[in-house]
Amino acid sequence: MAVLAVLLTGCSASGTAPTGSWRPPGNGQGGQSARVVSCLPRNDDSYYRTERSLIVDPKNPMHLFVAVEYKGAYQSYDAGKTWQQTLVGFAWRNGCFPEPFKAMFAPHDPSVIYLSVNGDGIVKTTDGGKTWRKIFQEWMYTRSEDFQFDPANDQIIYAATEDVQGAPNPLDNSPVTKGLTYKTVDGGDTWIELPTGLAAGAGSNGLVVSRDQPGHVLCFTLVVHFHPGGRQIDTSNQIGILATTDSGRTWVAERTLPSAYEATGFVASSSKSTRHIFVTSFTAPGVPEQDFSTVDFAHSWRRSDTILSYVAYDPHDDTGLHLLGINSQPLVNTRRKIYQSNDGGLTWQAAIEMPNEVADPSAHKTLISTIVWDPLDSATLYTSAASAYVWKSTDSGRTWQTLLDLTKFPT
Repeated sequence: MAVLAVLLTGCSASGTAPTGSWRPPGNGQGGQSARVVSCLPRNDDSYYRTERSLIVDPKNPMHLFVAVEYKGAYQSYDAGKTWQQTLVGFAWRNGCFPEPFKAMFAPHDPSVIYLSVNGDGIVKTTDGGKTWRKIFQEWMYTRSEDFQFDPANDQIIYAATEDVQGAPNPLDNSPVTKGLTYKTVDGGDTWIELPTGLAAGAGSNGLVVSRDQPGHVLCFTLVVHFHPGGRQIDTSNQIGILATTDSGRTWVAERTLPSAYEATGFVASSSKSTRHIFVTSFTAPGVPEQDFSTVDFAHSWRRSDTILSYVAYDPHDDTGLHLLGINSQPLVNTRRKIYQSNDGGLTWQAAIEMPNEVADPSAHKTLISTIVWDPLDSATLYTSAASAYVWKSTDSGRTWQTLLDLTKFPT
């Protein structure tokens, strides 16, 4: 992630779909089908991505959900043997099913699913996927790469957003006025914009809500500037990690990461101990890449010995120190391994086989974006990637079974 060419663009998720300022009527329901014939990938970078949308029902491991760019969203009730489409008939901003960012089951009610997508904010179902509605309101910026529940109350949700005033594409111009985080206390019926503070070109890709003190929230940020070749990190104008201890009423900037690495990318935290956090960093040209982990809620950081693009904390590990990670650097992960850490992300070992279809871990068409554990069986893993891939392993990653790809969609 040394140079950030295009980031936080809010661009259309479709290649040949309509563009412009069209918006779906009402709450985004009705109108065009979720599957449009003309919806094709623009390039290999946007090739039927799944991102962080693969999730497993915490109360029923047979129930899976995944969203696939251009194709739609799907659920399985038999651990991936068969799939059925959901979100059918939903009218997306540009007509095609957009790039998904993240999906989550509501912790106390798996019939409630939230999904954030590029250009439409967050959508929600309360009946297991029979009906959906868009919960971001008209005044909000419709891009949120991360959202988190309050551990004590899953009606309270924090959603990351960004400030991209002055972007070349008018659809990218954000209406935020005071902060990079939205908050709802009623499951998405109403929202407020929290006063985190702003800087031109600032955005948030990650939030962490303390499990022990739910009023403590961290908003991880990056600031970019426009450049003829796209957007690059603005090393002189980063705003650090924004922190609140009063549920978002007031915020301070924590400058605990080294100054060259304050622009954070991917953020993950342990479900067992949210004091344990791992971040990847975007750096300016010429600055070597570096990832960091903390075990004290971002008060201090440790340099990782390996560069990762994605990590997942093991929910079965009560210590919060066991992680799996993907190294997608070109010409680095030649053994096609998933990396493992047993010390909270400080050191890593290439330990677990990748699925056979991933011949090159850096190839965009098979880029792995999610690792998920079965909630009851620690030896059962799921992972997803571009090209609509979903795989399952029942032996801790020694072998993988393909559950979904571009040839297996229900008709």
